[in-house]
Amino acid sequence: MPLSPALMGTVGTLDLDKAPGAGAFIEAPHQVNNSKIDAIVVRPSTDFDGSDLTGLNKQYAFTLLANPDGTNPLDGLTSEAILAFPGIVTEELALTASDAGTTASVSWNVISFPAVQVCGVIYEG
Repeated sequence: MPLSPALMGTVGTLDLDKAPGAGAFIEAPHQVNNSKIDAIVVRPSTDFDGSDLTGLNKQYAFTLLANPDGTNPLDGLTSEAILAFPGIVTEELALTASDAGTTASVSWNVISFPAVQVCGVIYEG
C-alpha cells in the first residue's frame, strides 16, 4: 500500500520581547506539486505579550534548504538574522492594520527535490 508524504513540523522558540506577536500556521507548509509549497497563516492580532497590536507593516515569507543532515540552519536565530542569512529566499508583502488577525495563503517555490526545505513567515510592526 503506498504511503503519503510525511507531515512534519518544528517550532523555533525565542524570547518573545517585541511587537508584533507571532502569526500561526493554520495549514502547515506542504508541497502541492514539483514547483510549489503552500500554507495558510493567520497574521498576528496582538503584540508578543497579548496587548493591543502596535503595528503590522510587512510580511516576509522565507525559505531555504535545510542542512545536508536535515537540520534547520535557522534554529535559534533572531528574525533579523534569519532575514540576513546567506542564501535565504525572501518575499516581502506590505500589510496594513486591517490585515491583523486575517488568514492568508503563503507560497514558496520548491528549491530542489528530494530535499528538506525550511519555510517560514516573519512579521514587521
